[in-house]
Amino acid sequence: MSDEQNNTDMTPIIEQTCEFVDEVLRLAGFEAKSQGSFDGNNLLVKIDGKDSEALVIDENDNYRPEVTDAIADLARRIIDERNAPPIVIDAANRRSRRLEQLEILAEILADEAKDGRKIDVFGLDNVERRTVHRLLAEEDGVESNSDGHSIYRRLTVRPGE
Repeated sequence: MSDEQNNTDMTPIIEQTCEFVDEVLRLAGFEAKSQGSFDGNNLLVKIDGKDSEALVIDENDNYRPEVTDAIADLARRIIDERNAPPIVIDAANRRSRRLEQLEILAEILADEAKDGRKIDVFGLDNVERRTVHRLLAEEDGVESNSDGHSIYRRLTVRPGE
């Protein structure tokens, strides 16, 4: 299935999600707009505009995706599509930049596991952990799982069979 066909099949869900996100942004007083697409796995919502960075950057200039993750979670609950894909929101291209970092992290973790080491990684949110799991699943000789609860949840990477 081509990306264009995927987007066409998902058009009603993409439109409904973007309408919801835009309304949340408007009600919160943010000058930003959303645009959606489907990559075959996730419904991607890009937010751009004057205030888009304020959604994901804290007062110390740290990347904090909690607000956009919460908006994505609310959108998914409101859409209530049983077959709807996960919703990933990228404000000011910060998630795209973070994906590049996660790809590098996954490569390092895979190399360490292939050298026989077990590694625990803390501080990743659920979307980041799922991304690293997906990237590591493509590696031979590497296993990964998540353990723990809430803020103590960690990603564990070890040599595979």
